[in-house]
Amino acid sequence: MAARGTLFCLALAAIFACGDAIRSHQGDAIRSQPDSVPVLYLSDACTFTELADRRDGWKCGDEESLVDAHEGARKHADMADAPEVAKNVAAAMKDAAPGLGEFQICGSSEASDGGEIIVIGQPGSDPKKACLKALGIRKMVDDDSIREHTDPSDPELSGVWSFAKLEPLDVRAKLKTGFNGAYEGDEGPGDAGEKKQILAVTEIMNLKLEKHFVFNFEEEIVTAPIIYGGYASDGSIVGVLSSRVWT
Repeated sequence: MAARGTLFCLALAAIFACGDAIRSHQGDAIRSQPDSVPVLYLSDACTFTELADRRDGWKCGDEESLVDAHEGARKHADMADAPEVAKNVAAAMKDAAPGLGEFQICGSSEASDGGEIIVIGQPGSDPKKACLKALGIRKMVDDDSIREHTDPSDPELSGVWSFAKLEPLDVRAKLKTGFNGAYEGDEGPGDAGEKKQILAVTEIMNLKLEKHFVFNFEEEIVTAPIIYGGYASDGSIVGVLSSRVWT
């Protein structure tokens, strides 16, 4: 009987050891999976460089492009392939403001760039990094003051990335002025038709998105992308992409 008991205990130990090995292997497999890469979906899909160029040409320092020349040839995804929920929200926003491309989106900009509706798929929990990666913004440039700058709170935010900023956007407070209202008391666009479209987009953002934000850059980056966005229920980011120029 003692021998049988010993054999039984050894068998149980072997089973538990096998189970631990399987669980360990599964854990290693999960940990080894690469992080999802944010994907930018556009209604008028183009390369990374072409997007920057049609949005006033994103530049810093001595007119250096924010998009790396080697990466710039890559193409953004087509809106038709965007996640379904986010795509539907984007379509509603686009239908509500067919003239969005003709309106100056960032009131404080020295240029008058319009806007376009975008979706960022697989953004993860950090919208700032999601925007940087989806837009193809590079870190290193020739300008020493930018290249050598780092964010002490996050070593991944170096160079150009360290000048990116993300601010919360209180969309509900802007239902009467527009998502892009620049300051408290801003009454929104003076043109009635433009204001109607901006307010319609703001209403959809309020109803269909959460965790709203404004993605922008510090003034050291002269011509930069700006995104007014939020998270859809499927975890994708939907927003309005434009540019601003500060000299």
